[in-house]
Amino acid sequence: MPLIWSGPVCAVVLIAAAVAQAGDVGIGIFRGERGMLAGSAVVGAAHVVTAVVLW
Repeated sequence: MPLIWSGPVCAVVLIAAAVAQAGDVGIGIFRGERGMLAGSAVVGAAHVVTAVVLW
């Protein structure tokens, strides 16, 4: 999906997605699943970077 929207609303949605990914990181830590931890951390960071760029 192309990034056709920008601004604060889009950034807030992306930050919300990053928070959800942070929850997955917590679950990965609790369960001891490195793949879940690493994958969620990378995707969460991508959400934050994209939100900053689009703001």
